Amino acid sequence: MKLEDRMQAAINGIQGNVILRTDVAKLGGHSQVSVGLDQLMRKGLIVRMGIGIYAKASRNPLTGVITPTADLETLAVEVFRRLGISASAGTERSTVSKDAKIWVKGSRRIRRKLSLGGRSVVYVNELSSPRNANSSVRRHPKTGALIIPTSGLRRYVMDLADSCQVAYTRTYADEWAENVSRLSGDDVRTDVIESLVIALKKQKKVTGLEAVHLLTNYLREKQRV
Repeated sequence: MKLEDRMQAAINGIQGNVILRTDVAKLGGHSQVSVGLDQLMRKGLIVRMGIGIYAKASRNPLTGVITPTADLETLAVEVFRRLGISASAGTERSTVSKDAKIWVKGSRRIRRKLSLGGRSVVYVNELSSPRNANSSVRRHPKTGALIIPTSGLRRYVMDLADSCQVAYTRTYADEWAENVSRLSGDDVRTDVIESLVIALKKQKKVTGLEAVHLLTNYLREKQRV
């Protein structure tokens, strides 16, 4: 039996959707296994998620489209289960980014890159939240979604920008927009907090809905002062 056939048989015998290179590493030499995995990918039987990590897949006989047996969130959680790391998929879908949020239990820093079909996995844990222990930013323990307060928004936004390493840089387009508004009779100027929220959204650190809530709560608080 050829190595490719033996690898396919081994993969078919694995429960679940995730295949690790270590599952088939003993079937041949390093380069032989690499060639075998490439052949299985060309056949559409597996897709690559990251270094040494694959997912079972199937090819549509009519369209030729290769489809994984599960979505990225499900596969990512299974990957970490196979690696002995406790994780769960965030229930919130970003309206700005296609990234999949995966909540990793504890403060372990995960550097493994996982992606599928143009989407990437974003890890959320205690280290993903503020670098400063006294930061006001808090996230939901299961989904990783921001918990946005109704007061103290100035400090909250600044802490969030600091934790995401985002800074607002004024551009020519910003100056042009303000000049147009001024000429039309509307003297509208965004302050540093509003600009930071816009920068966070532009860099996809917050979703569109989160940005709206941040701005709304901040402006309401400003009116009360």
